[in-house]
Amino acid sequence: MSVYMPQNIKLSDNDFRKFSRLIHEKAGISLNESKKNLVQARLFKIIQDKNFDSFQSYYQHIIKDETGFEIGRMLDLITTNLTGFFREPSHFLFISNELIPELVDRVNQRRPPRIRIWSAGCSTGEEPYSIVMTLLNDLPNPGSWNIKILGTDLSTTALNAARKGIYKIEKTADIPMSILKRYFKKGKGEKAKVH
Repeated sequence: MSVYMPQNIKLSDNDFRKFSRLIHEKAGISLNESKKNLVQARLFKIIQDKNFDSFQSYYQHIIKDETGFEIGRMLDLITTNLTGFFREPSHFLFISNELIPELVDRVNQRRPPRIRIWSAGCSTGEEPYSIVMTLLNDLPNPGSWNIKILGTDLSTTALNAARKGIYKIEKTADIPMSILKRYFKKGKGEKAKVH
């Protein structure tokens, strides 16, 4: 896919290095030279929409913003939020076949039994919801467990979507019907909601 950009608005090598340093400093994401076109394409839309005359002027706008809003918006544009329910099946098989039996063996040593999981880079929430559905489905007497799952992501837009737990019906197409019936509610506008 190519993005049309006027000849006078291009991401220079120097500007790319500035953005790369800023992104690494704020989010820990390392971008090498091969990502220059990606950065240019993703940031160009905001440059065009907000009438910046160059990548340099947009960069200056970001670093002068004391609220942190602009850096957050830029990181939302840069990050790729690829996710899906039960996206890596082997991970959930590990939870069911390895982790849960180990936890059940240990439960005799601790009361009340508890589980703490951190889903880093959780995007719009499909991964942490998949984890909790797996636990609730496979743990013996899951109501007796103290389960907390922390979902984090660089993208505030993605996290807001995760908090809502509302997904288009297409996102649930590969979920077994037994899981859908147990953990989802169909809503208006062809949306399903995790409960």
